[in-house]
Amino acid sequence: YAHLPGEIAATLTTLFDVGYERPLVVFQPHRVTRTLALSDELGRALATGGTVVVTDIYTAGEPNPDVVTGALVADAVTRAGGSVSYVPHLADVPGALNPSHHDVLIVLGAGDVATIIDSLLDGDQ
Repeated sequence: YAHLPGEIAATLTTLFDVGYERPLVVFQPHRVTRTLALSDELGRALATGGTVVVTDIYTAGEPNPDVVTGALVADAVTRAGGSVSYVPHLADVPGALNPSHHDVLIVLGAGDVATIIDSLLDGDQ
């Protein structure tokens, strides 16, 4: 459920503290206004997490008249020096992952990002 910069940073720090060295992080930004307000902080937090995949925003019904996308966060990860891919659609995420190069997969966000887990477990990637 980590979807705020502090939660993300704490989660990723814990991964490294318990011995994971090559995490693969899938992050779905939550809410348009939050993404706009916190994109730089989200980018800095995620940049510490190994390889990151950012999806489009889970709007939670919030209007998005300017069509803000997850690319805003992905760009912030890049600016912070992280390794990131922007994969807008959740359905495309499993096919974009290469878990063999990683020792843990973590899915972060407060929306429907966890729906990709069934596809990953079923081997649909």
